[in-house]
Amino acid sequence: MAAFIPNAGKNIGLLVVFTGGLVWAGYFAFSQSLWIPLFPALLGLVSANVLVMAYQLAIQQSERKVLMGLFSRHVSKELVDII
Repeated sequence: MAAFIPNAGKNIGLLVVFTGGLVWAGYFAFSQSLWIPLFPALLGLVSANVLVMAYQLAIQQSERKVLMGLFSRHVSKELVDII
């Protein structure tokens, strides 16, 4: 069974945009003789995105389990498996 995370493409797209913006800001600051520690910021950004996507997947699986439980009470087992 393939897992589907809602808005996964949007989440990954925003991650790429924010990562690019952070790297650009670090490069610009470095060209102005300033230093921005990029690794902790990138690590936090990626970690937060992974945790949000894992949370969305857990919620979706929980809702699916409840829905299948409701269907199995009122519909035959074969039809629940098809759904």
